Amino acid sequence: MQKRQLKVSNSSLRNDSVLNVHWDEIVIGNPSCFHKLPNHDDVKFWSEYCSQRKVKLIVEIPVVFQKHMKALFRMVEAFIVENNVSSFIINDLGTLFEFYERGYTNTTKIILGQLLNFGYSSSPWSEKIIEDEEELIKRISQENNLEADYMSELLAVYNVNVIEVNPYLLNEKQIKFFREKNIGLNGVMNGQLVAIGRSCHAVRLYDSEVGNCQSLCNRPLEMDMIYKWERYDDMLNRIGIKGREVIPKFHLIGNSVWLKKSVQQLNIGYVKELDTISFDLRLQDSKEVIKNYHYLNLTEVTN
Repeated sequence: MQKRQLKVSNSSLRNDSVLNVHWDEIVIGNPSCFHKLPNHDDVKFWSEYCSQRKVKLIVEIPVVFQKHMKALFRMVEAFIVENNVSSFIINDLGTLFEFYERGYTNTTKIILGQLLNFGYSSSPWSEKIIEDEEELIKRISQENNLEADYMSELLAVYNVNVIEVNPYLLNEKQIKFFREKNIGLNGVMNGQLVAIGRSCHAVRLYDSEVGNCQSLCNRPLEMDMIYKWERYDDMLNRIGIKGREVIPKFHLIGNSVWLKKSVQQLNIGYVKELDTISFDLRLQDSKEVIKNYHYLNLTEVTN
């Protein structure tokens, strides 16, 4: 049975209509910012909510710099001991190694986040880059970094048997490879995480301070790429009309850059191969998520 997953940012949704549809899993946390990890009240609310409804609670762990590592694992210990969290999404190989070293990969379920699953085709304008290449190069460009025996062997060492994938870039070859390796596939339906920054764009934009900025990125800001930085000249130059036609509109959430997606663009045959389909509430409002949720349910029934 294919599972339905909802990614949320905080506990302010307790009376939200999006909770009226069926969810098998709730994800709290953040893929890119340590300061957006859930606080005590958020974790307590979602832990009780999920426990009462027999819904699995998952915590998403962001890319973590070394200076935050001790604090992170104090939080992880609290998640496990106080709130019965047994599943984590990890977006950083250094953090995954720390989970392994501390024995958590043997006692919890680890899901590899979409930041660690990428390929040449992950670039929003990859087709433009390779349009003049030979067919062999074009085929190779469709592979991702996890689509190799040595990577599946490494994941097995860390007891990782589920990965997040971009359902818009899935193909039959990838699905066959991961199925043969007994790796489960989770797909985020409404957006692609394109990049994260070491510094926070939202903090700079609002002239705020890191650590006191959590409210600045509850909703995405639309980005229109107008200038490009010329490395050797150390200056900004305006992007030409042809260049801007290739570059889509991005959305900024804190220190992360996203590309919104429409479920109508999905290959439903590939969607059916996913073990879990996920919706991220930071990318769309509740009405949009519910609409897309029902669209996929209806499409699965009619196809």
